[in-house]
Amino acid sequence: MTSDMISLLGQGFWETLIMVLGSGFLGSVIGIPLGVLLHITDKGGLMPKLTTNAIVGVIVNAVRSTPFIILLVATLLTKLLKYAGVKAVLGGIKPAIVGMILATALTMFLSVILNIATVQSAVSFDWKGLVIFGVLLVVALGYFKWKKKAFSPILLIVISGVLGVLMYGI
Repeated sequence: MTSDMISLLGQGFWETLIMVLGSGFLGSVIGIPLGVLLHITDKGGLMPKLTTNAIVGVIVNAVRSTPFIILLVATLLTKLLKYAGVKAVLGGIKPAIVGMILATALTMFLSVILNIATVQSAVSFDWKGLVIFGVLLVVALGYFKWKKKAFSPILLIVISGVLGVLMYGI
């Protein structure tokens, strides 16, 4: 293995570890109280409330089945990629997705950094947001210049979240 491969393997390991620990933590923080709520509000529970139990149960079951639905769609799309028409449609969707992402980024920039909500809104800079954007830009570009590869988007999101909590409070 080359040093680049080992570096990529290490980076992939840490990104995977962050995702697994983060999702495990969020799953526990959200799942345990929901499970207790479902048990307590069930028929024969400490506080039987069948309406609450039914509503929460439907939400839990819908969320729990989401990964399977995503896997099913991905499997179907993989099998459909052998057809030229499907490739053409998906090829046309890529530029549309890029456009939607750029439009969202522009909207977020205008509303967060410049505090522009409508066409008639006056421009007023949010210096804290601008500082966070600057720090993220310096980190991403500095890392790219130093390592010759892109900085992890997941870590950029975590850094922006931490900076947001530090600058704006919870």
